[in-house]
Amino acid sequence: MISSVNNTSVEGAVNSLEAMQKSGMDKDAFFKLLVTELTYQNPMDPVDNKDFIAQLAQFSSLEEMQAMGRGFSDLARASQWSYTSGLIGKWVSAAAGDDGAEIQGVVQAAVMQDGIPMLALDNGAIINPDTLLAVKEN
Repeated sequence: MISSVNNTSVEGAVNSLEAMQKSGMDKDAFFKLLVTELTYQNPMDPVDNKDFIAQLAQFSSLEEMQAMGRGFSDLARASQWSYTSGLIGKWVSAAAGDDGAEIQGVVQAAVMQDGIPMLALDNGAIINPDTLLAVKEN
């Protein structure tokens, strides 16, 4: 049981924020931690307002960075999709495996497989654009 929390607990909460970012905890878990901290703080030595505001600002920063990360991820996915769909109608050659074999064909469609844009060729093969060795006009 927690008997009291003093100002050193603020440092612990900040460290918890950093651990939270690494472990993927969400804001609900952070607020539960904060409420617990405030509930059990020592009334003779309460958390300083500046420290409390710093914690909230740090959490706000963390949320914004996570949102930016999601935005960059969405942008990268859109860019990959645009690149992949731009190959429709072109002849491509791609690495088929570790043995050095190649798959060749004309791109018929761009398809999504497990969230990854792939190329569907006229010979029925579906390839990852990352394995392309050559691209040329058909």
